[in-house]
Amino acid sequence: MKTGVVVEEEETTNEENNDQGDNVQENNEIQEVKALVVSLMETVKTLASGVDALRKELSKEDGNSNNEDDLKHKEWLQSVNRYTADKLRDYKASKSSK
Repeated sequence: MKTGVVVEEEETTNEENNDQGDNVQENNEIQEVKALVVSLMETVKTLASGVDALRKELSKEDGNSNNEDDLKHKEWLQSVNRYTADKLRDYKASKSSK
């Protein structure tokens, strides 16, 4: 015996399914780009450290040390490190909040 309860099924059109698929693909592409940016920022940080080490080695060989240039370089290196650390932290925070 039927009780008279009617259950309506929600139908999705092909267009809605395509839109959802496009959104998933777009989100995946965004995640790939973010991962690439993180990788590039880590590379920049590594390169900055390499430049710093090379500069120190060259100044030892020359025997000349220009304090003003050393200070500017140290400030530059610190700004690169701060910037990349901030961006990596922001990215990781946004990734963990999802």
